Amino acid sequence: MIELKDGAFILSKVTITESGKKTELKRNQIKIYHQGKYMFAFDNETTGNIDVAAGNARWINSVLVEEPLFNHDGELCNQTFEINIQPTEAGFNQVLQDMKYDNGRVLETMVEEWNRAPGNASEFDGLWTIKINSGDHAKRTDLCEIKMIGGGYYILLQTGNLNNEKIRNFGFGKFDVLENGRIRESGMVGSWPSYSDWSSEAIVKKIDQNLMTQSVSSYDKRVAKTFVRL
Repeated sequence: MIELKDGAFILSKVTITESGKKTELKRNQIKIYHQGKYMFAFDNETTGNIDVAAGNARWINSVLVEEPLFNHDGELCNQTFEINIQPTEAGFNQVLQDMKYDNGRVLETMVEEWNRAPGNASEFDGLWTIKINSGDHAKRTDLCEIKMIGGGYYILLQTGNLNNEKIRNFGFGKFDVLENGRIRESGMVGSWPSYSDWSSEAIVKKIDQNLMTQSVSSYDKRVAKTFVRL
């Protein structure tokens, strides 16, 4: 059986075959696996929009089956994708056959080459969703925030509506555990302005295996969030 150990992976390159012609692409994309959960994120130049998804991942007859529960448009259900995974020394290759787009475009093959990102696991690793938010959006009950932590990295997705305008934001970067219950998140790629230069420290605490709090100081106020494990 193929074994893919938990952790974070950074996309090295993508090779697509379309109408018999091969093209090599580069993009800033991350993917994290942890104990039967996954999440990925990137800016999709093909659609001109962000592309983020998170959900369940399980092996069936040496094929990785991913079941997205959330994406950049909100909650999902009854969707599964069979992913052909080929382990490599650096990480793995992900091979997709006959990929079809909504506009009718068809790719014969898409091969994504992923390298394992150096980093350490932590007690906070896993897929989480926000349960309580005492911050600026505390009164917005339609805010959905999904967060994946694993292998020293994190991915964050926020979706919702504000003043009849759809909100869709994401970011990912490094997740470092410091001393005295503190962590540091350092942005790499995100939809917020100057996200690659963003860095913040927070106090993070596990209440139990399925509940986690994260609090930061913002404009002399303490902003706290409680996350529940998915």
